[in-house]
Amino acid sequence: QLQAFGAKYTAIPAPQTNRTHCVAWSDWATQPKVELNHGIRFDTNYYHYPDFWIGALPGFMTGSGMVMRFADTDGTAIDTWQAHTHMDDEANQQYPATSNALLDGALGVNGFYGYFTANMHTDFNPWPQSDAIVNSALTRGVPVVSAKQALDFIDGRDRSTLTSFTWAGNVLGFTLRPGTGSRGLRAMLPRSTATANLSSITLDGSPVAFTTQTIKGVEYAVFEAQNGRYSATYGP
Repeated sequence: QLQAFGAKYTAIPAPQTNRTHCVAWSDWATQPKVELNHGIRFDTNYYHYPDFWIGALPGFMTGSGMVMRFADTDGTAIDTWQAHTHMDDEANQQYPATSNALLDGALGVNGFYGYFTANMHTDFNPWPQSDAIVNSALTRGVPVVSAKQALDFIDGRDRSTLTSFTWAGNVLGFTLRPGTGSRGLRAMLPRSTATANLSSITLDGSPVAFTTQTIKGVEYAVFEAQNGRYSATYGP
């Protein structure tokens, strides 16, 4: 089908993301390995289902809301990302309760972060469940993106680097290189050391604005991740 698709739609890039209509998962890792061989690196098939097992409970079947690489049976990472489908319209999930719970868990003090994938049968319009998910996101300032947009950012974040660390007196130095596609990337520094607090950050000598955020009980300075050499000064 990929060959037929490419032959017909010659002006668009080959697909890099996938959801198969049949969500059966018959063995450990054949599917992501075959996908990778065809240039598909973002799979959304792992499914929050069925309702007689899960019911209407929102949550993380893989133990996390984050997109993670598949692994082979010997532990080798496969360069295809797994985006569990947290929300669907086939498992008796209630909306907007389900989307509200997932987003509030991510934005609130619990810090249950994630990429919350949805499978909605929008063959018909309007489709209340889909509209409820979008409204949940809009009211919280959370972006709604495609699988391809998510793949671009995840790859960009994964290829970003922090290197060449130095510590001189009370100044931490490092080089930051954002990866291609990491639009909107943020960097974090501990707000405090054992004896000092972060007082300023510069990028190639120019001041950098930062905000303070507590994540998993640790206070961080959060700032826009740009290319260059950083210096972070810690003072009393």
